[in-house]
Amino acid sequence: YQPSIRRYFSSERYEAERLLVGLLPDRDGRLDLLFDFSTVGPYHNGTFVVCKKILERASRLWSQFNLYVMVSDGARRFHELDQIERLYFVPVSVQKKFAVGFRFGQPFALEQMSRLSRLAAVNVYGMLDPIAFDCLYLNSTYKDDLETLWASVFAHADGVVYISDFVGELFRRRFRCRKGLRELVAYPSLDVG
Repeated sequence: YQPSIRRYFSSERYEAERLLVGLLPDRDGRLDLLFDFSTVGPYHNGTFVVCKKILERASRLWSQFNLYVMVSDGARRFHELDQIERLYFVPVSVQKKFAVGFRFGQPFALEQMSRLSRLAAVNVYGMLDPIAFDCLYLNSTYKDDLETLWASVFAHADGVVYISDFVGELFRRRFRCRKGLRELVAYPSLDVG
């Protein structure tokens, strides 16, 4: 009996069942949404600006969710994320289960994908562009093979967001999308203000 119990508690089925807890709404009917900003650093670049803008809009528009952000304390302070209302901050080591995990930016390490799949029942990735895949010096700097990682996104994720139709087409030419994968093109704002 004990070996069977141990096998069950270490099985994929048990992990999947644990994720279902994230789909239960709270007393107010809200689901928990996790923004994986674990690779946002304490410095400026265009991706981080877009990440912050998404958080600002989500805090105003997505009242049906409790919004959690997985981000380092240094990046949280540097980008002044504390000034955005309705956000809860969690460490990378968080164990809580979420309804949706959204990673704005393609994964560059297997741990980034496996962590999100352990935390959220629904996984969505922002596939910004394939530049790192095409630049050999960038592609070779990562420990995990980008082709395998990104193929896994398209084979297992629930949703993918592209920043343009052109980017979506580039990814679809290179990777096979699983049946049922939800795709969305969401252009970043061109407002300089």
